[in-house]
Amino acid sequence: YGTTPLLLGEWSGRLSNSGEHVVLSDPDGQITLDFQYDDSAPWAFTPDGYGATLELVDPTTTTADRFGEPTSWRGSVEFGGTPGTTGAGPTGIVINEILTLSDLPETDLVELQNVSTASIDIGGWYLSDTGDDFFKFQVPVGTTIAAGAYRVFDESDFNPGGGSNPTDFALSAGGDEVWLIEANAQGQPIRFADAVRFDATQNGVTLGRVPNGSTAYDLFPLSENTAGT
Repeated sequence: YGTTPLLLGEWSGRLSNSGEHVVLSDPDGQITLDFQYDDSAPWAFTPDGYGATLELVDPTTTTADRFGEPTSWRGSVEFGGTPGTTGAGPTGIVINEILTLSDLPETDLVELQNVSTASIDIGGWYLSDTGDDFFKFQVPVGTTIAAGAYRVFDESDFNPGGGSNPTDFALSAGGDEVWLIEANAQGQPIRFADAVRFDATQNGVTLGRVPNGSTAYDLFPLSENTAGT
């Protein structure tokens, strides 16, 4: 992977985006690791051709028998991953609750939560409904979320033209995805803040993380709309 840092030498093979069987053995043929990864739920989907790598959540304590468990892995926050160095880990902002099907005056919404202990500036970040185009709705410059607080964006933000603008989007009630991307000053993606996929949902029912603010990849129907709280 590139030329620096040179970890153990060059490797001429390649790994499948759709999952692969990986074996690490010593010169005597003794197997150190033997596991399989995948690209379907509950495995992280951001490494499946979108630019993230699949990285261990805790490389120092993960035992060999747990390498094949999807909960041991996550999509890297950094685009291209961090081969040879330590990844920064989660940004502190999660997509915590969404609404995809409702009757007016309610519209589609995306709730972000700051699960860290410090205020985070998300100005200039992007929300999108597809990994094929990360740059749809840009969060206004100067937007911050206090520690533990929430920020809700709805169609007045990300679908102001009702689909007439190239960057307008609405969430499909039949299932969709939401991406939160951090970009640099040149407009290049640098970090996956968060990304979620979800299936069809009922009218007026929001989907959210359980427990609140967790980093699991699944969203669940909530008994009430709690956007912003």
